[in-house]
Amino acid sequence: DDVLVPSINFLPYSFQLIILANAFYNLKVDYKELSLEQKNIISNWFWFTSYTEIFSGASDNEVKKIIDNFNENFKNNENYKHFKRLVSYDFEKNFSYNFRSVKTKRSILYFLKLFSENKSFEETKRVVSILQKNGSASFSNILESIELDEIDNKFYPTIANKYINAVDSSVFDDIYNSKYLDLFLNESIISLNTSEDVEITEKISFLESRFNKIYNIEKEFYKDIVDISK
Repeated sequence: DDVLVPSINFLPYSFQLIILANAFYNLKVDYKELSLEQKNIISNWFWFTSYTEIFSGASDNEVKKIIDNFNENFKNNENYKHFKRLVSYDFEKNFSYNFRSVKTKRSILYFLKLFSENKSFEETKRVVSILQKNGSASFSNILESIELDEIDNKFYPTIANKYINAVDSSVFDDIYNSKYLDLFLNESIISLNTSEDVEITEKISFLESRFNKIYNIEKEFYKDIVDISK
């Protein structure tokens, strides 16, 4: 609830839930009685493990160190301290968004967090409900696939499927019915989906500008969470 994960399908790593449940069990923690400080420690650990991808390719020994570090830090009310130094932001611009990937899920969850900070509780709740019910089907391309075929540079197709297709029969508010919602930039993008007058070059320019914004926002967030864990 605190990091607005709509369902287990949105978790970047199943390890995160298992390790957290294990810590609660061993330390006899009732999650309903978590303090704000404890919630912040967990949230920072969640974002750190998601954005640094520390479980990807980790050996059994490294996973054990991550578990031991988290348990020790949580027990002592300290933010997670990683056992390796991390200095670079590994987020390639030719990354292909795929709902099964860690990168895609962490981006969705982080921008959902930013969305919640700018919208009312009810608006956030509706978007979370849409994601919860529809999962990967909530997301669709900004441009039609036939248009994407015209773009040679892989850079552009990789950023063209990050819109929520906000169609939900249980929601009656116009903003959520038969429209597209840009979760990542907090606005509607219906114009790009309906206007046939927009040249492909203009669409490419839009995609590039949008991706650069997303890239820089996540880069700053990565820097912040790494700094906390030092």
